[in-house]
Amino acid sequence: ETNLYKILGVSSRATINEIKKAYRMKALDTHPDKNKDVPKELAADQFQKVVHAFEVLSDVSSRNQYDRTG
Repeated sequence: ETNLYKILGVSSRATINEIKKAYRMKALDTHPDKNKDVPKELAADQFQKVVHAFEVLSDVSSRNQYDRTG
């Protein structure tokens, strides 16, 4: 699994607002409907990685666990 912070393009010290902003930008960039040049399965996979990274990093307890265990 790739580093969740790298997926969103933020540092491990990013605030929740920075994470939300990065997520919105990455979600728009990677959404399958916006990426007609990329195979649908690949676009969906990239988008799901962004969603997963946001879900983990936007939740305090999940983020703390991720930071401890990677």
